[in-house]
Amino acid sequence: MCIRDRYVFLHSNKYARVDGRIALVGISKKHSAVKGEIERVVLRDYEDKKMTGKRKHGAIMIEEKTGLGEIHMTNGKVFKIRAVIKGKLLEINSAVAKDPSLLKLSPEKNGYIAVIQPLQSEPERIVKTLIKGEDYEPNA
Repeated sequence: MCIRDRYVFLHSNKYARVDGRIALVGISKKHSAVKGEIERVVLRDYEDKKMTGKRKHGAIMIEEKTGLGEIHMTNGKVFKIRAVIKGKLLEINSAVAKDPSLLKLSPEKNGYIAVIQPLQSEPERIVKTLIKGEDYEPNA
């Protein structure tokens, strides 16, 4: 899965401390995993990590290449899911592991993979380096 196969939605949120933004990370609705037959989604277990307060003390710091999980296809192909951005991991969407059809039915809403509070420099980098949804063409 290349970086072009994922999406990042930046969302203004008055409760997020870093630049007033949180990011929803997932795979593109044009990704071949969404178009194929998904067997299961396996997400990393971060349940034992507890966050507290507005500044999310105790949250896991992640990098662009941090693995969040894998999408296993019925044809045996496996797509690794990476974080794409640096920041604090606020949530992993366990609903996707329970119901992989969310990736197909609602990849940009209920089928998101994670919620991340980006580092202060990340929103600007994201806007500069990632492409707009309407310009996205999946890799062959």
